[in-house]
Amino acid sequence: LNEVNLVTGVILINALLILILGICDDILNLKAKTKLIIQLILVALTVYFSGIKIESLGFLFGFKYSLDLGFFSLPFTILAVVGLINAFNMIDGIDGQAAILIIIAISGMFLFNLHTIAPYLSNLLLSIWGGVNPFFNL
Repeated sequence: LNEVNLVTGVILINALLILILGICDDILNLKAKTKLIIQLILVALTVYFSGIKIESLGFLFGFKYSLDLGFFSLPFTILAVVGLINAFNMIDGIDGQAAILIIIAISGMFLFNLHTIAPYLSNLLLSIWGGVNPFFNL
């Protein structure tokens, strides 16, 4: 249980730091290079200390064998998360668009049984879902 609390704490603290970075960017209009470097550092720390990373792409291209990333799992995960952060940042200006995409993503995680694979993430994802719902405009 202590390891679960540590992982959740690492994720929440670094998510808060990324939120603060976004607020600073809105206020100070940071350079893209500066923002990208800080994001890479924060995501790398999150992935390293939480131990959560993408280790396989499965049977992505219809290959007979699973496409395992091996050594490249850490850099792939970091680039994927930073790419996801920036993708959501780009669509953030459209009212409700980012909120509905987050709700769809979290719903998909639950539909594919994430709550049985990583039950400690369920409460975190439900908290995010609850926090995003007020931004969803019909």
